[in-house]
Parts: sequence; C-alpha cells; structure tokens
Amino acid sequence: MSIVSEIENYVENYGYSIIICDCREDKQRFEEKIEFLLNRSIDAIVVFHQDESSPMLEKVVEQAVPIVAIDAPIHGIQSDVVLVNNYESSREGVVDLINRGYQKIGIISGQPRNYISRERQGGYEDALREHDLPINQQYIWQGNYTIQSGVEGTTRLLTKHPEIEALFVINYYMSLGALKALRQNFSKRHVEMLVFDHFFVNDIFYPSISSIEQPVATIGKTAGRLLIERLVKGKEGNYETIYCKNSLRT
Repeated sequence: MSIVSEIENYVENYGYSIIICDCREDKQRFEEKIEFLLNRSIDAIVVFHQDESSPMLEKVVEQAVPIVAIDAPIHGIQSDVVLVNNYESSREGVVDLINRGYQKIGIISGQPRNYISRERQGGYEDALREHDLPINQQYIWQGNYTIQSGVEGTTRLLTKHPEIEALFVINYYMSLGALKALRQNFSKRHVEMLVFDHFFVNDIFYPSISSIEQPVATIGKTAGRLLIERLVKGKEGNYETIYCKNSLRT
C-alpha cells in the first residue's frame, strides 16, 4: 500500500487517480478483477507479483492498455517493469550472517514457481556456495507467504534441526509468523533473524533483527513515471526494466 500511495501521489499531478483491487493470490479472482477494471475503461494497469500471463492480461494488451509490472516481469507479455535486486540483496544479507559467524542457516522461502522466491532463495544458496557451506535441503521450508506459514515453517525447522543458528525469511508476513513461533516455542533459544522487508515495527523487536529494506518511495515514483510516459507522452515500444536497489539494515 505504501507503493500504491507513492504511485497515486505521482500520477494525480497529471489528473489520474487509482482504483485498487486485491486478488489475494487467487488466479480466478485475479482474472475477475482485471475484467472489472477493463469494464470501467481504465487508462493503464499496475500489476504486482504476477510473473505469468493470463487470458485477461492478454486482453489488456489487445486493447492497448499500458501495463507496469512491479516485483516480477510477466512472462509472455511486453511491459515496463520495476524490480528490486532480490537475488543480490538476499545474497548480501546471508553473507553478512556468515561473516558474523553463523554457518547453519535455514530459510523460509516461497514456492519455486514464483519469480521472487526463486531470486531470493537463489541468493541464499549462492551465498552458502561462495563460503563453501553445504546447501542442506532439510534447512529449506517453502511456505505460502502468510503469517501462519511462517509459524509452521519456523516451528518445523527449529524442532527437527535444533542446530540451526540463523533464519532468513523471504517475506514480511512469514517473518511475523517466524517471530511469533520464536516467542511462543523457542523463547530460551537465540536464533539470529534476517527478514526481507523492513517496516518501522522491526525496530521494536528484541533481540533486534536484520532486514532487507526495499526502496518503497523509489519503486512507486518509478512506476508512476513509467505510467505517465505511456499515457501523457504517448511513448510506444522500448519497454524498460528498472532495478531499484535494496539496502541491508543490521
């Protein structure tokens, strides 16, 4: 929602406003929401977390409605894309854990079909390889990006593998679940935490946690600029993929 606010702040200077739809990771709901928007003669569409084309997205393209994809490129569709350096920032974060002496590092990841999950887990695995540490498949939990998934994954990993010293959680909601599980079930045990996404509430946790912070304002402003270039300036072709750099907070 912070990104959406930044987009709206940008485009309203040109007379545009935002309609928000939430598909809740449901493919059928996603198709219905796209149809809903097309029926209201939208000028452009911003799509989050969608790495595969769909019949309704193809219809958007057929109607020459500009698309800006955020977080993942949409396979099979040409559009402007705004990404963060998921792989590199994940690798740097795990390297930081290793440099601080942690070697048995677990990960609460997402489904391998998901672009973001592949990039972030890839960074984790390459950080281990670079430091000659084994990639233990038993230390990898693939969740579904919910708080409950974080609770379940953390509980299973730390119960079955009490030797795990640190956890990298690739999604904010799963990180909340991981912290909940630590407090409820492992309060007497220190597990270093690295989480993807930083919000102000991260700063109140004790012990403190490391986080990978996304440049929310930059992402929103960049998406807004790409939209306006299509809508106001009539730009055609030459689609851009723009990477915004994350930062590591330790």
